[in-house]
Amino acid sequence: MDLMKRLLAVLLFFPVLVCAESQPWEIYYPMHRDDDGSQEYMLEFERWEACRMMVFNAGIATQALAIGLNPENLDLTKDEFLAMQRKTVQSMYDTSLEGVEGRMNQLILNIAEAHKEAWVVDQPNLSIHQDAWNQCIQMDLSLFE
Repeated sequence: MDLMKRLLAVLLFFPVLVCAESQPWEIYYPMHRDDDGSQEYMLEFERWEACRMMVFNAGIATQALAIGLNPENLDLTKDEFLAMQRKTVQSMYDTSLEGVEGRMNQLILNIAEAHKEAWVVDQPNLSIHQDAWNQCIQMDLSLFE
């Protein structure tokens, strides 16, 4: 199987976290308040949904970089493979996009770089997901207009 097929297989079959206790990013809507139909509630809902996706994407990006740290059975050095993985991840999360999307993509890349050494295959990586959630949910609501 060639290298790109391996990467695609890893990314497509990203393990799903199964936790006994629900994390905020596993909840489909902000439960700490009722829908009052206000603009603020709608923006909060938009941010909640965007942050849920960002948590998932931060996990994928971190896993892709972590794989680059251990390129077993490949004809590349660790540095070459990590550089290739980094380029792939950066192409997936375009930071030049305007508005909140570009900002969130930059957060995803930062989290992936910061946590790549801590990634554990087939284990809940709650610190990575919690970091992504904390950074995202603190973003100003006006960014989601």
